[in-house]
Amino acid sequence: MYEFIDTNETVTGNNLATESLEINGEYIENLIPGYLTLYTSGRELLECEIETQTIGYKDGADYRGKRYPPRTITVGYQLCTSSAEKFREAYNQLNKILNVEQAQLIFADEPDKYFIGTKVGNTSVAAGSNCVTGEIDFYCADPFKYSLTEKVFSTTKNTSTGALETTIVNDGALPVAISYEIKHNHENGYIGIVSPYGALQYGNPGELDQEEKEKSENLLNLNGGNQIIKNITKDEGILTNSAFLKSGSFTYQDYHDGNGSLFFPMLVNSSGSGNVWHGPCGQITLPAKSDGKKGSTSFVAMAKIMWQLQYASEVGSMQFNIGDTDGNLLASINIYRSAGGNMVTNLQLIAGNSVKSNIQFKPGDWNGQADIYNKNKGGGYMYIQKMGELFEFYFAGQKYQYRMPELAGKKAASITVWLGYPPDNKITTEHRIHYAGFINLSFRSDSVTYLQDLPNRYQAGDVLTVNGPAAKMYVNGIPSLNDETVGSKYFKAPPGETKVEFYYSNFSNPAPTITAKIREAYL
Repeated sequence: MYEFIDTNETVTGNNLATESLEINGEYIENLIPGYLTLYTSGRELLECEIETQTIGYKDGADYRGKRYPPRTITVGYQLCTSSAEKFREAYNQLNKILNVEQAQLIFADEPDKYFIGTKVGNTSVAAGSNCVTGEIDFYCADPFKYSLTEKVFSTTKNTSTGALETTIVNDGALPVAISYEIKHNHENGYIGIVSPYGALQYGNPGELDQEEKEKSENLLNLNGGNQIIKNITKDEGILTNSAFLKSGSFTYQDYHDGNGSLFFPMLVNSSGSGNVWHGPCGQITLPAKSDGKKGSTSFVAMAKIMWQLQYASEVGSMQFNIGDTDGNLLASINIYRSAGGNMVTNLQLIAGNSVKSNIQFKPGDWNGQADIYNKNKGGGYMYIQKMGELFEFYFAGQKYQYRMPELAGKKAASITVWLGYPPDNKITTEHRIHYAGFINLSFRSDSVTYLQDLPNRYQAGDVLTVNGPAAKMYVNGIPSLNDETVGSKYFKAPPGETKVEFYYSNFSNPAPTITAKIREAYL
C-alpha cells in the first residue's frame, strides 16, 4: 500500500497528485476544482487462488492450478470548496464522472498502463464541512493492467518456405491474445496462422484461382480460290494413296451458279502428267492455337466445293484430307469418277486407314442443279468433324458417324486439297472434269485450352481482421463466421518471443500485407 502524501505534493508541471486518477481520458483534478487524490490501494501484489485435489489418505493435496480473482482498487481523496453550494456542485460532478461502467483507469504515477474498473462503493464523508476526505472503490473484474499502447509487428517473407513470418515480443508478465490485420493485394483462397501454441485457418487451402477449360477457336477461314492459293504449299500434302502424283497447278476464276450467285472457285490450271492418278496438290499447315499448342483432337474442317459434269464420260477426283501431327492421314472425304457411262459420282469417307463408307451421289450438271447445291442439303458444303473418338462426316445434307477409339488422341495438324485425274493413257483431255474445285476452306479447333479465372474467397483490397481478445474474425468490418476452419485455436503469446508464420494461396502474388499486434498485460 502506498503511504499518504501531503495534499500539497503534486506532479511537477501540473496540478496533479502523484497517484491522481484519470477516468476515460480525463483526470478528476482537472474536472473538479478542489479535488485531490491522496492515495490508492489495491494496485500492488495480486493474490491468487489455488485449486487442489485431495485423494484418500494421501498426504497434502494435488496441485490443479491457480487463478487470479477480481481486484478492488481504492482511491483516497480530499474535496475542499469555498461554499456549501460549490461543495454540492462538486459532488454532483463527481457522481457524474464516476457513473460509468468498465472505465479505463490510469494513475499519474503509471501513465503508460491502465486498469478496467467500475465504481462500486465509497465511504461516507463528515457532515457539516466543505473540506472532507473519503474513499472510492473500483471493482476490476479483470484483475490485470494493460499497456496503454499496442505493440505492432510487421512480417517478412521466408524465401525457403514462402511463408510470411514475424516474431512477437511480449515484455509483459502474462500471455496475451494476438490480433491481426491482413490486407489482400491479390485474390486469395485462405489464410493460415501458425505458432508453437496453436493455429488458425480461414478459407480453403484447396481453392484454385483458375480452372482449365476448353473453347472453340477458328484457326482458318479462306474465302475464294485466290485466298486458298495464297495459303497452300504447292505440291505437298497427304493423300489417300501415296502413289498418287502431286503435279500441275491451280488457278481460280469467277463463276455464276444457276441461282445467279458469283463466286471464285479454285480450279485446275494444269494437271501435269503421269501413268498414275495425278493433279495439283496443296497443303495448309494449321497454325498454333491461342494456348500455344499445335494440333487439335476435336475439330471441324469444312469446305465448300463445286463438282459439276457436262458429260457423263467425265472423270476425275477431289480429296479433302486431314493430316495428323505424325504426318499420317487422319480423315478424308474422297470424291472420284473413274469410268464414264452415267452421271453418278463415288464418295469415300475415310478415318485413319479405314474406308468407313462408299457412297454414290448425283453430281451437279453444267447448270448447277443437283443435290449437293441444294440449300436444304448443304449448299455445296461438306465437313469432317472429330470429337475425340467420334468422327462425323457431312455431305449433301447427310451426316455419317463412326467411332474410332484408337484415333481418340490423334490431333489434326494439316489440310490437303487435291484435284486429280486418271493416268494419261486412260483418258483424253476432253473427258476430264473441268468444274471441280474448292470455293471456301475453314478449320475450327474445339480443343483450345484456356484458364478461366475463378472468384476467390478474398479479393484484392479485402481486409481480414482477427480480434484476438474476442476470438472473432471480420472481413471488411463484417463478421465472417463461416470462414473459420473447424479446429482453429486462438492462441496467446506468452512473455518472451513467439514466432508466428502466415500461409496463403500460392497464386496470391503480391502477398498479403500482414501486421500483428498485442497489448501487454501486467500483474
